[in-house]
Amino acid sequence: MEKEKKIDENNLMTNCCTCGSILEKNWRFCPNCKTEKPRTKCHFCYKEIEEEWNYCPFCKRSLQKVRTSQEHFQEGNDWLKQLLKKE
Repeated sequence: MEKEKKIDENNLMTNCCTCGSILEKNWRFCPNCKTEKPRTKCHFCYKEIEEEWNYCPFCKRSLQKVRTSQEHFQEGNDWLKQLLKKE
């Protein structure tokens, strides 16, 4: 029991999103229900990363949410509306 607690504290295990079984972080599938673990990839270099990381260890870029082109468009649109209101 003490050893399991230590492993969990080091974040080396996770739970299956389907059946809740305990899985090691490096496992690709749940051995109980065969559900594939979801993978997270860097938005820039597309290498596999851990979801909780703040920076990609491969390309050193920030892993904060990448804005979509629609979000960029909306931001620009809102800025332009504010600018036109001032005139």
